[in-house]
Amino acid sequence: MFDQKQYQKDNSEYFKKYRKQYYQNNKEESKEHMKQYYIKNKEKILARVKKWAKNNCEKIRGYQGKWRKNNPEKTRMFNKRYGKNNRKMLSERSKQWRIDNPERYRENRKQWYENHPEYTKEYKKQWYETLKGKLAKKKFKGKHRQLGFVPLNKAFIGSEGHHISENFVIYIPKVIHGSIAHSIWTWENMDKINQLAIEFLICT
Repeated sequence: MFDQKQYQKDNSEYFKKYRKQYYQNNKEESKEHMKQYYIKNKEKILARVKKWAKNNCEKIRGYQGKWRKNNPEKTRMFNKRYGKNNRKMLSERSKQWRIDNPERYRENRKQWYENHPEYTKEYKKQWYETLKGKLAKKKFKGKHRQLGFVPLNKAFIGSEGHHISENFVIYIPKVIHGSIAHSIWTWENMDKINQLAIEFLICT
């Protein structure tokens, strides 16, 4: 008995070339046929694709990575269009990720700022010109006026004053001061940054 499936499997290269050539010679007809087939079998096709994707995650990531690398311009256009059409969903997803991963978010943000100093400088400049920025600046200055200022060392080029407490200040390199996000008001990460400041003071 003739086994058609086995025959096609044994001659897969031939049929692949044949289908490709047929498509090239009959593009419009083939497109319309595929469109109609998809409309009639949409649920069935989506279920099959979903199942295949679930079982081939690594392969898909490999294909996508390779395609993005070879098509940077198309990738940018796709990302831009996708972001525009799904702004609300992406915003909510991003917000939830920041809530679930606060440490990673701070590290990623800090690294991005370090890699884009010119953009960061210009962005801060423009932000402080907005009403929200002006109010934040005023609030920040108001809070710092509540702090004492007793320096434990002298300022130097490239340094920033860091409050290790409400009164005492240690001048440390700007890069160290910005290496850990901290707040004297909530005491978030103050133990970590204070340790670096004190070690710097002792070693200099």
